[in-house]
Amino acid sequence: MDRNGADEAGREAADGESARRAAILEAAGCVFAEKGFEAATTLEIARLARVSKRDLYRLFDSKKGLAAALVAAHTETMTLDPRFGDPTDRETFLAILRAFGRRFLGEFLDPRRVGLYRLAIAEAPRSIQLSEALQAEGADRVRRTAVEFIRRAVGHGLVAPEDADLVMASYFDVLVGPLQIQLLMGVRTTLAAEEIAMRAERATEVAARLMRRA
Repeated sequence: MDRNGADEAGREAADGESARRAAILEAAGCVFAEKGFEAATTLEIARLARVSKRDLYRLFDSKKGLAAALVAAHTETMTLDPRFGDPTDRETFLAILRAFGRRFLGEFLDPRRVGLYRLAIAEAPRSIQLSEALQAEGADRVRRTAVEFIRRAVGHGLVAPEDADLVMASYFDVLVGPLQIQLLMGVRTTLAAEEIAMRAERATEVAARLMRRA
């Protein structure tokens, strides 16, 4: 086989692996939702994903590892990572917060994500494995990227070091507020695009008031 053929075969193998991984995560979400985390079995997940149990354990070392990967996949687009840009000046800093706020809330409302949190609460008396995954790969992951973002803003002189925690805490308080509790209780199920934009704007305004003035 020539080099081009080998490269093509390698890409096909990688694509196949990616497809199997995605199928397993999708199946895990469905089985967890139907059976609960503790009652769900890797055999059921593998059957629904149409992969072998051996392939499942090759990609995910345990059911807890599978839950962590599922949460991480749901959280991927909720992080305040460098793809939003570097907060080099006041205008850019605030533009990033507006864009992130709209993206974050749009993903935050995903029924599958809300379902995972409801399931974790229901399973808590028997097991905290899903709760641990949601904390480590969900909330903690978002928090780490927010800390890194504000650290860069401090480095550019936009936020005073002593105000860094207050800026991000205030931003998220206004952006989310009691929304998570309302979603978990079913009081709210979605937000109109206009309300999402309004929440992002108000949260950004609060952050702007706490920034250093040039």
